[in-house]
Amino acid sequence: MPFQLFSKTSAAKKNPGSRRRFWFFLFSVSVSGGIFIYLFTIISPAEIINLIRKMTPGWILLFLLFSFSQSFFRTWRYHVLLKTSGYRPDTIALYLITLVRGFFSDLLPARLGTLIYIFLVQTRLGIPFGPAASSFAYSFLFDMISLAFLILFAVLQQGSSVFSPAVLIGSATLLGLAGIAILFMLPSLLGIMAAMSNSVPLVSQTYRQRLYTALKGAEKDMARTREQGVFWRIMALSLGVRCSKYLSLYVLLLALVQPLGFAMESFPLPKVFLGLCSAELAASLPISGIAGFGAYEGAWALVFQLLGYPERMAVLTGISHHLFTQVYGYALGAVSLLILLLPWFKKTSVREDPEGKHWDRWFWAKFLAASAGITGLAFLIYAGPSSLSPPGPSAQNTIQPSLSESKDLPRTLAGRVVYQRPDGIYVLELQANKSQRIMEYGTYPRWSPDGRQIAFLHENRVMLVEYGSDQPRELTRVRKARAISFQPDGRSLLFTDGKNLRQVNISNAEVTTILNNDEFLEVDSAANGQKIAATVKTLTGYKVRVFDLQTGTSRTVASGCSASLSPDGTRITVNGQDHENLYLYDWENLQVINVVKNSSAMKFDNQYWSNDPGYIVSTSENSTRDIFIHDIHTKTHYQATNSGDCDRADLFITNPALHAGSATGETGLKSAAASEN
Repeated sequence: MPFQLFSKTSAAKKNPGSRRRFWFFLFSVSVSGGIFIYLFTIISPAEIINLIRKMTPGWILLFLLFSFSQSFFRTWRYHVLLKTSGYRPDTIALYLITLVRGFFSDLLPARLGTLIYIFLVQTRLGIPFGPAASSFAYSFLFDMISLAFLILFAVLQQGSSVFSPAVLIGSATLLGLAGIAILFMLPSLLGIMAAMSNSVPLVSQTYRQRLYTALKGAEKDMARTREQGVFWRIMALSLGVRCSKYLSLYVLLLALVQPLGFAMESFPLPKVFLGLCSAELAASLPISGIAGFGAYEGAWALVFQLLGYPERMAVLTGISHHLFTQVYGYALGAVSLLILLLPWFKKTSVREDPEGKHWDRWFWAKFLAASAGITGLAFLIYAGPSSLSPPGPSAQNTIQPSLSESKDLPRTLAGRVVYQRPDGIYVLELQANKSQRIMEYGTYPRWSPDGRQIAFLHENRVMLVEYGSDQPRELTRVRKARAISFQPDGRSLLFTDGKNLRQVNISNAEVTTILNNDEFLEVDSAANGQKIAATVKTLTGYKVRVFDLQTGTSRTVASGCSASLSPDGTRITVNGQDHENLYLYDWENLQVINVVKNSSAMKFDNQYWSNDPGYIVSTSENSTRDIFIHDIHTKTHYQATNSGDCDRADLFITNPALHAGSATGETGLKSAAASEN
């Protein structure tokens, strides 16, 4: 054994290249492992399996259609390119080779597995290296150009909230121009490389001659393809490949998010296209590791959060999406490889006139017919009886997000809104529709559970005032006050003090520390003070976390802000990073059960649940800042103020039991959660 270890060490010293590869492999595995360790602190493997089992069948059928369409267009493109070199390959064998290429493409880092195409075309179809390499190179370049075109289209159609649109447009333009430049320069570059191959040192003359022959053959076939004027046809087929690929990834995403309570409208294709591209790019990097696991999921989760989607949804869909596509691709590729290895698939392609010109007068008609056929099948699946809703009873009870309609305040809504303005704290009487200033200073006002007191902050002081009185009293002074909230019993107040969450007793002003080690920015409590939701600041941005004081556990809900709890503590609010959607999460499983979606022209911030389970109050985030009231059940919102400088509101409804709509709304939420569980 000592001799063996010594021998291996000596071999490693003599071969530094293998040692570098070992360390690089170890680094790649470490990166993937680190990403997965982090991601699995947010979700569990059981959630992934459960989500995949709930995938919507209709969207899966669309995924299969677009996936096979991608391989169809890719095979057609190879067929056209090989015919320009004088070869007519067997179509079925070439299609199987295309499927195997996809299998190896995902298996090896940096997409090196795609080179298996050249090997299989030579060994299974009997086509020389030159035409095989030429068809591979042209396909790669046209994929670059078509991807640049799609990025440009997506940015112009949707814009981007992650990167500057100008940067994306410039990058896409640069990618496209680089692809076009290489497209026309590559034959000449191959000729130069062939000439240089004769002077490669430390290589025998036999290998030099083989290299020279291979490069000259590739140069000749690439030049012949360029001369035959098929570039527009290859571009059309490449767009077919790219469109089919990203449509397949997109509909698979829809199959995953619909059981989570999201509607298709929440995931417009131009918007999520950037996230799909980013994940694919990360999986193509050399450090991506085997099958791109880790890098793909990390890039997906990061970009989808930057696009404004909840963290748990981004992580859960990223892992589930990649796992599903990999298992599907490996199964398909492995079966295709086994079929290709059968004896009767080793065929020599029919050779045509090598000097003849490839010309198919019916190409465009066939291309349009194929595209129309795929589109028609997609429409039949989308509108057909298979339905694009999840199976089982949850499909009927899941609350889908829809636009919130703006209306005038209803006269039947009785209650008061307390809010801050630059010159103090105001209270709006809803039925009288009249506001008055109650304090000349103060921020972050909050109602007591009985609506008789208002707590607020003044500089670093926690203050309390009886409603109707102008004589506040100071409860305590803190070092870095940011947010406050009444405990459900009304006897004490929670307040944030930097990286501490503290509690002050109203009767004796005694202060105790509840939680620490997080920078608390917003806070709310429910269920006798045992459940707490808070917005915390982390290195990766704002996150909503929940704390169960009874069990001593804490969990991250999602990236975002505006943490608050429904009166019974069963629902959690998280404002999406785009501030266009407010997500309502179930306390037990941290799944989205409803989305309060604003109108397209509105953004909201600082949402806070009222004492009525059906109403949430917020601040508009546009050119003016006013207070709005959201009815969860009817999906309407009401503008409560119009001064344009309001913030941090709290709504107290004096007759919550009389609002049947609110009660119904809460019941609907519970039904949805029950059906999901």
